[in-house]
Amino acid sequence: MAWVQAVEKLGNVSVPPRARCLRTIVSELERIHSHLLWAGIAAHIIGFISVFYLIWNSREKVKDLMEITTGHRANYSFNTIGGIRRDITDLEPIYKILSEVEEDCKSFIDIVMNDKTIELRTKGVGVLTKEDAITYSVVGPTARASGIPQDIRKVDEPGAAYDLIDWKVIVSDGCDVFARVEVRLLEILESIHIIREILKIIPEGPIAKEIRPIIPEGTAIGRHEAPRGEDVHILVSDGSDVPFRHKIRAPSFVNLPALSAMLPNNDLANATLIVASVDPCLSCTQR
Repeated sequence: MAWVQAVEKLGNVSVPPRARCLRTIVSELERIHSHLLWAGIAAHIIGFISVFYLIWNSREKVKDLMEITTGHRANYSFNTIGGIRRDITDLEPIYKILSEVEEDCKSFIDIVMNDKTIELRTKGVGVLTKEDAITYSVVGPTARASGIPQDIRKVDEPGAAYDLIDWKVIVSDGCDVFARVEVRLLEILESIHIIREILKIIPEGPIAKEIRPIIPEGTAIGRHEAPRGEDVHILVSDGSDVPFRHKIRAPSFVNLPALSAMLPNNDLANATLIVASVDPCLSCTQR
């Protein structure tokens, strides 16, 4: 998403409305899948294996839905410069599976948010104050769990349709591991709401626009709210059909250093959980 938005800005390419809506749907399905994956791992780290199975069972439903809509369970390759690669003509499976996932999520969210063991393992643990979050420039759920209402989806980026519907940014001022759990779980429900709102307004029409093979010389920045936070792609074009430079700044690159503020004065047994609470992707920092 961030990459194609950068190219589209540089080439002054407008994305068809239907493609913008379908990009948004797939982006939010990816967010649901990512947050469910993370929540399952967090439950496993705590030792709550039954909740781990419940969460990952719901994740499988989302992956099945990704396969139905995009043709792939993992590597979707859904976005292309100027639109999307594949139309979604049958919307009924989206409604059906989303309803199932929503019911599943409400049940285990109730378990997680009210379980005393989880509360003891997460509340007051791995604190990242709002001031420290700003100092370390954290992004995504890590920032929002420290009281910072930062979300690139609220910025009018041209490639998606978030500006066409009403939805809210999930924020908590808990600043600890529990708050990061809370933000991600509630974001799942909000993502379901976003998809349903998009389905109400999705128009007919083309799914992609033809573009020139040569992108004009210049520099453009594409930004997208990935599940872990703001993903930034910087594109430098020399006027050919090959990028002169392509710089990627993944959210983990700025979230990981904040562990310097979260880990001190905590029990060693909680270190793994604190690290996991920022949902780190170590390989992303090397791109």
